[in-house]
Amino acid sequence: MEADESMNMENRKLLGVAETAAQYGPSLPWWRALILKKGIRYYKLGRRVMLDRADIERMLEASRVEARAVELANRDQQADVALIDRVPDTPHGR
Repeated sequence: MEADESMNMENRKLLGVAETAAQYGPSLPWWRALILKKGIRYYKLGRRVMLDRADIERMLEASRVEARAVELANRDQQADVALIDRVPDTPHGR
């Protein structure tokens, strides 16, 4: 029966703020500040504040910053500079 209960807890739609911080990070105060600023939708059930797992996922996805291919761009740029350095100076009026 414990396995059923733990699976039920994992599949729950609503999470408490402490559970959200434990599962997603970064910290409990960060989540509380986000809630106070109304940066995420939440539910008040009596005194408890609950967050919907789907809202958390959407917020995290919207906050995602894609990486740039800086390393590859730098490598290509360095290769271009190396090629330019190898080209001998020639007069333009051949």
